[in-house]
Amino acid sequence: MNSNRYPSMVQQYFVNRVDALMEERQERLNALKTKKAAEAYVTGIRRKIRTCFGKLPPKTALNPVITREQDLGDVILENVLFESRPGFLVSGNIYRPKTSGKLPVVLGLCGHSENGKAFAPYQAFARGLALRGFLTLIIDPISQGERRQFYPRDVKSGSLDCCRAHNVMGKQMGLIDDFFGTWRAWDAIRGLDLLLSDRQADKTHVGVTGCSGGGTLTTYVTALDKRVTMAAPDCFITTMLRNLKNELPSDSEQNPPGMIKSGLDQVDLLMAFAPRPTLILYEER
Repeated sequence: MNSNRYPSMVQQYFVNRVDALMEERQERLNALKTKKAAEAYVTGIRRKIRTCFGKLPPKTALNPVITREQDLGDVILENVLFESRPGFLVSGNIYRPKTSGKLPVVLGLCGHSENGKAFAPYQAFARGLALRGFLTLIIDPISQGERRQFYPRDVKSGSLDCCRAHNVMGKQMGLIDDFFGTWRAWDAIRGLDLLLSDRQADKTHVGVTGCSGGGTLTTYVTALDKRVTMAAPDCFITTMLRNLKNELPSDSEQNPPGMIKSGLDQVDLLMAFAPRPTLILYEER
């Protein structure tokens, strides 16, 4: 039998189940005829999404430390460390405009770059935002950049790239009913705490953006944190059914537990942000 032509019985079973759940979801959307009904739908999906991410930890002292400050000519670069959980360090770069007064803020979230925030395109967009007057923080994801969790000496195969590392950690967490995506989202939420504690932060203009895995995380933060006023996820939005049919791989943090069972699709992460403005970005090569 040609396995490429005939999908496995297990895959087809789950495709059929997800297809049915998504048809039910579409029927619920088609039934929304009034603003009140739409608002009730958004309230409902926010509650369901919060359940998927589990109980968030308490907010503890960030204990931020600026380890280095550089004048780049057009902006100031500050290297920062803070604790998203007690003793759990997050490394980041703050790009500060050379202007006085209050500034809108943007949290930048990295995709799957091995060097995290040091990836040239991420440095460019963060610095570019600062040049346009935004106080910008970009942070290293877990097991990327300065937050490596696995080293060649620890792994028999000699290395673990960030995607494999995320899945190793995600599978371990799944065994104790934890979700790696919640850890990622919490790092970002605490990054917002750090940004908004800055003397120049304008708390009425709070943005989040990121590409690929950073786009995924952007939708998580906007669904979970009411302080965000504007969002721009890049290179992330499809359907759960499409992912399943294509058998495309994804990291542990990209599959919130219970989303499909709750009748939610990826776009519901964006709808949970309504009616605040969202710019959906994409790239082509």
